[in-house]
Amino acid sequence: MAICRSNAPPKETSSLWRQKEEAADGEAANWFSCLNNGPASDGTGQVFGSSTGFNLPNGATRSPDVAWVRNERLDALTDEEWHKFLPLCPDFVLELRSPSDLMRALHKKMEEYRENGAQLGWLLDPASKQVHIYRPGAAVGIVNDPATLSGEPLLRGFVLDVPQIWAVMERKRS
Repeated sequence: MAICRSNAPPKETSSLWRQKEEAADGEAANWFSCLNNGPASDGTGQVFGSSTGFNLPNGATRSPDVAWVRNERLDALTDEEWHKFLPLCPDFVLELRSPSDLMRALHKKMEEYRENGAQLGWLLDPASKQVHIYRPGAAVGIVNDPATLSGEPLLRGFVLDVPQIWAVMERKRS
């Protein structure tokens, strides 16, 4: 079952993408695949999983479940910076609440991403079947049990099938 669909045509994956995909677990690998065939396939950015750390401008180090960064920002990094935690905030972050996560801590983390330059953040809460949407200069949006989420305009062609996320998380709890 696909957890997303893309309006963009598939494209051969980069070696960086393959390295990240191999390190990812089940759900993150599916998201990677979806993002790779959507916004990453159009050459505008790269997808990263929770094994990638980011040093945010405020000095915090974070590893979102899924992140996407525009290529123009990645191209500005030195070879040395590529071998450490990436010194930037992702343009897109996705966090998936696990049963042990406190919502207050996750909201704080999402605010931190936004304050450090994230253009879009999704916090998915399978327990309440809510998605919290973070954008710069806007109040946090809350969507109850959406059928899909669109990453437009930042993530061109990326549509997440949210009920599939809830189903996967429900199976994990069983």
